[in-house]
Amino acid sequence: MTKTVGDVADGLGDTANDVFYVVNVTVKNNGTSPTTIDDSMFTLQANGSTYDADTNADVDDNTDANNDMFLNQLNPGVSMSGNVVFDVPPNLTKNVDMVIQGGMLGLAQATVQLT
Repeated sequence: MTKTVGDVADGLGDTANDVFYVVNVTVKNNGTSPTTIDDSMFTLQANGSTYDADTNADVDDNTDANNDMFLNQLNPGVSMSGNVVFDVPPNLTKNVDMVIQGGMLGLAQATVQLT
């Protein structure tokens, strides 16, 4: 967890309302046509609450445009890694799951336990 991401001093960063929970993910397109990766594919669930990714923080934290998890095109057989950033309360440290929506129309779903 961190309070800032990116280069805040240069105006190219972001400061959390509480703290940022940063998750490094690798996504691979196992399909046969290009697909668009977006941070809205990822949510955190903990203690009965759901947390959406912070798109501004994602863009600021992923300084390499090829690793940006916001509207990035991914061709078949290609993978990419990047950070997905969530603004969460500081006590979010246990029983945190990441839910990933994918596939055609977001119908495929997977849950990964983070803590």
